[in-house]
Amino acid sequence: MKKIFFDKPDSPKNKILAIPMIVFLLIYICSAFNNRDSNLHSIAAIIGFRFAVVFMGRQCFYRYYLGWNKKGMTIKLENIAVTDLEKIQNIFNTHTIVNNV
Repeated sequence: MKKIFFDKPDSPKNKILAIPMIVFLLIYICSAFNNRDSNLHSIAAIIGFRFAVVFMGRQCFYRYYLGWNKKGMTIKLENIAVTDLEKIQNIFNTHTIVNNV
């Protein structure tokens, strides 16, 4: 059986990850106007953009991914991302969903 990664983008874990990402990117932007050659500018860029890759790239890292929030859900099976509800209904009709919780 294939494992699916369930992710709720507005969960507390993601909010904790987003706070330092925003702080480091703001430091990066502010230091860009003051002194681009400083160590603070380069360190903030490295750390901030790595947080951004982890935060935004989960959908790309996992082969089977399901993310949802108040507005809808995104399902990625293999390399196909599905956001249309009709396509989701077709997936549910053709595949068996097993709940092992």
